[in-house]
Amino acid sequence: MRRITGSMRKVVLLALCLAVLAGGSAGAAEIKNSVGLVDSTILIEKSRLFDGRMVTYRGEVIGDLMVRDEGVWLNINDDAYSRQGEQFKLAGYNQGQGVLAPPGTEDVVKRAGRYDWRGDYGEVRGIFRRSSDMHGGEMLIEASSGKFVKPGFRLAHPVSRRRLMAAGGLLALATLVLWLSRGASRARKRRSRPVGGGTG
Repeated sequence: MRRITGSMRKVVLLALCLAVLAGGSAGAAEIKNSVGLVDSTILIEKSRLFDGRMVTYRGEVIGDLMVRDEGVWLNINDDAYSRQGEQFKLAGYNQGQGVLAPPGTEDVVKRAGRYDWRGDYGEVRGIFRRSSDMHGGEMLIEASSGKFVKPGFRLAHPVSRRRLMAAGGLLALATLVLWLSRGASRARKRRSRPVGGGTG
């Protein structure tokens, strides 16, 4: 067995140092290019800043999942509704981000949000594209990974007592107006009939 000489040790040590430095610089570039957790508001307002960078995005899957050759298209909302519990409450407007997720995501997402359902809540990680040339100029996240940690559930839509009372009042008013209108119409018909007998 050959002994490692001093010069060989130096060569091996130098090669190891270069490998570590190369790996470190690649890791540093990835970290620099990664911005962590973002929301749809900042992606829209600072789209040029985040274009081409690795982002992490969380929200509720809504609408229809579109399975294509290149992956699965999702709409993921991160608005106030996505964080509500089982009681639905009006909380402003809808807001979210289009995501192109890896193939097979359709088997992972069990429920997408609709009127009666809250969709699965999860997190995706991928490259943000301000205007994707490959997908018709769409703003999207090309997700390389994702996990959906909170399953969807049925929503309750409580009926407001105030609204019920208002609806009842309007129904009563409409009924009264209709009744008065018909009564007035009958009275006009009675007045328009000829009075008295014929000629003698």
